[in-house]
Amino acid sequence: MASMDWISWNERLKSLVEVDEQRGRIKAKLLDKGPEYAKALFADTDGAVRASLLALIEPAGAGYGPIPGTQEQLLFWKNLEKAELKSETVSIDMEVDQIPGNQDADMEVDKIDVIVTTLELQDNSTFMGVQGGMSRIMVPKFYNDLWEKAELLIDGDTPKKKGMVITGTPGTGKSVMGWYFIFKLREKLGSFDLVYQHEGMQTFYCKNGAVTSAGIAARSFSRVLSRKDTVYVVDGVSVFDENAMTFVFASPNPKGYNVFLKRPGTGLYYSKVWSKIEILAAREQLYKHIEKSSVLDLYRKWGGVPRYVLERAEDRNFQIHLDSMIESVSGDDWLDFMTKVGGQGRTKISDVIFHFRTEDYVLRTVDFASFYVSELAYTKLQKSAWAKTVDFLERDDSASAAFRGQLFETAAHEMLLRKCRVRVRSLEENGQSETVDWPELQRRKFRKLTDVKGEGSAGCYWKPESKTNATFDAVCTSIGAPLGTSAALQMTISEEHGIKHDGLDKLLRAIPFVKRFYWVVPALIFEDFKKQKFKNKDSEPRTQAISYPVSEVEQWALELPLNHLHPGAVQS
Repeated sequence: MASMDWISWNERLKSLVEVDEQRGRIKAKLLDKGPEYAKALFADTDGAVRASLLALIEPAGAGYGPIPGTQEQLLFWKNLEKAELKSETVSIDMEVDQIPGNQDADMEVDKIDVIVTTLELQDNSTFMGVQGGMSRIMVPKFYNDLWEKAELLIDGDTPKKKGMVITGTPGTGKSVMGWYFIFKLREKLGSFDLVYQHEGMQTFYCKNGAVTSAGIAARSFSRVLSRKDTVYVVDGVSVFDENAMTFVFASPNPKGYNVFLKRPGTGLYYSKVWSKIEILAAREQLYKHIEKSSVLDLYRKWGGVPRYVLERAEDRNFQIHLDSMIESVSGDDWLDFMTKVGGQGRTKISDVIFHFRTEDYVLRTVDFASFYVSELAYTKLQKSAWAKTVDFLERDDSASAAFRGQLFETAAHEMLLRKCRVRVRSLEENGQSETVDWPELQRRKFRKLTDVKGEGSAGCYWKPESKTNATFDAVCTSIGAPLGTSAALQMTISEEHGIKHDGLDKLLRAIPFVKRFYWVVPALIFEDFKKQKFKNKDSEPRTQAISYPVSEVEQWALELPLNHLHPGAVQS
């Protein structure tokens, strides 16, 4: 180590007045041993000792000194700005799935081509220098959507402090998004000072793309963070509020950033969960060794969370742990979680159970991670807390609407398998309600519309293997003349839902014996529920002519008797 370097470090150490006992011992030991000991210490791989020293002497203000971190970490920071963005077309076997942007896609589509973008490091480096870690990451569309919002923030003509917080469902890649943002910032801004703070790691200070120093806490870099031209990226820890342009990637718990968000010029945004297509594309590119069937099974269980369905797909103990976490939730706990609807009430368990959903990245809803999870909730609730569940389902509460809608649909799927008395009402002019016998039906699943068997077969309740469209939730066949013989069902708790014209047209052409379309609704809206208007694929009102056979189908309302029929009971 050069003498000038040693003198500078030595003087900075001597200038410290307040040190705790542990750091005081490190300081004394360093001063006693002299420059040769300092040289050996700083060259050592004991990151904890060096980090303690570096945090003490505020390295960001020195501008020179020992470079911390492992060689792998240094290689990562060196190579991040030289990483390569690649886009290629990948053909994905979809089996039964929906095409992006078209929820009424043909359920018989077998294969689609998608453009997949990845960010790849060079020189055998891995992200954050993790041994055996990733050298390539996939960039889903919502990364770029949120980056566009970051660019508006960067380019905005405002003297105010600039910053954004990105939160959302845990396990969806917010840390990875942070690395992608740093890469894009280098593209956009060129050279800048960066402070990167990551949970469980040293805080890195990078100047012109290279790590120059590190510390345990962000406040070690208060001098450089006080400048507005510094970029401060925070991942998973409480943000140190200074003047730097700040990007926070955090869990949904606001404790770490709520004070920061009170400052002018800052905004809160939500990331998305991954679509099934994005999950399968990531498997094709990064996790080809995992069986596709396993990925699909895990997606149906945990939804679009790469950590659960890709990264830990083959970790049997982890998957068992997820299952046991959900199994441990009581009926009252399910209701408690749903009532809190995210925020500070979230726990490790609720992170598996619930997902944040967003369309514009600003407004969000919270609902079940999957229909598998909602079915588990329904099973627990029907056994131990059904009366409370009925009260919950019949609330007029927009905050919990997503939960109530999913739970209501799950309850309807189970109840309408059993014999009961139901009220139905034609939604055509002057339709009167009547009470009829709903028959016991056999449970059936289908992958293609043409798999549904109609007249002459026993009464069946046909449910798609996967939720693939927004037009219908089930098809019932041979249910008797008073109910229209065969009918399509759509569950809703909303008085205004709308019906996708093209999806219904496709259904009726594939299953021509369906003559009625039932809206299955709770008692609260049954009497006032009206005939729904047709919509186009973009959810805009349909102005074109109504096709045949859509013009011939009858719309009816069916009241699901939540208050009068306990799940599993038979009422004649």
